Amino acid sequence: MTARKITPMRLDNPHPPHKIIGMEGRLEPVSAMRREDLALNILQLTLHCPHDQCNPSFCPLHDVRKLTPENRADWVRLLTDEDLKYIETYHEICLHWRALGDGQNPRESC
Repeated sequence: MTARKITPMRLDNPHPPHKIIGMEGRLEPVSAMRREDLALNILQLTLHCPHDQCNPSFCPLHDVRKLTPENRADWVRLLTDEDLKYIETYHEICLHWRALGDGQNPRESC
């Protein structure tokens, strides 16, 4: 799985920071409650990697983690439903592969 780099956006920019290429219209809309849960989970992921509490350079949140807590919260608030789902799914898959530690994942360490 190749990670897309999610670059921090200018906070005065009303447009989403990234798009999921090829996924437009394929993801189901999320409820307001599910969106709030997703946003809280993603905000937690902006602190550090859930696998080893570092900030690996290959992670799509690598640059976002360098922002101040307020700017990270603003950044997460501006994500679309699709963006939130992508980040959640990416981290679920990455955590699974890194937890296996079978040497097949070339990005096992920070």
